Amino acid sequence: MKPSSPFAVIVNDDATQLKLLSGLVRKAGLEPRVFTRAEAALIALSSSADNPPALIVTDLYMPGIDGWQFCRLLRSPDYKAFNKVPILVISATFSGEQSSRIAADLGAEAFLSSPVDGERFCEQVQAILSGKQLRHPLRVLIVDDSAEFCRIIKNTSRTTDTKPKPHSQSRRLPKPLQEPPMMWLCWTTTCPTALATLCLWSFARCGQTAFV
Repeated sequence: MKPSSPFAVIVNDDATQLKLLSGLVRKAGLEPRVFTRAEAALIALSSSADNPPALIVTDLYMPGIDGWQFCRLLRSPDYKAFNKVPILVISATFSGEQSSRIAADLGAEAFLSSPVDGERFCEQVQAILSGKQLRHPLRVLIVDDSAEFCRIIKNTSRTTDTKPKPHSQSRRLPKPLQEPPMMWLCWTTTCPTALATLCLWSFARCGQTAFV
């Protein structure tokens, strides 16, 4: 049986963007398969889990299942066959450092701002497919007064796609908090309220996600 050509799944509710991205995907050496809704893309992917795409290109803001949910579903146990398929996020809403944090939070390999520069798009796709563009592991900031608790959480985190940063109590803002992308924060009820509040405020200011 002749193997199928490598293809990319493109999800975008804008017909003009779909046409543009399809042309760029072809230029990058992949056959585009386009969907205007993430629901349809998920159904198509699920029906051919034994033949995953080489790349998934998605917008963020779409009706129904949006790009945020779509990416997280693709990285969830429910869609295990696609957990390692690289994702390229395209959006006009974010740019700069913020886009890198969002890509890391969604488990995507890269984020490009729209309107997309064709040359930059092809370079990014080639970097992803060649393995030069790797997904950033989520970093975990562990704040607790128990060294044993920090050690346990750190060892547990090593089994996942996370990079733990233990931090004992102090009155200063932990340095790892200022090193993007930082997406997780852990502490227990024994952690001083002042430090916890400071960390939460800092996360919110930087647009980060905190879990207590």
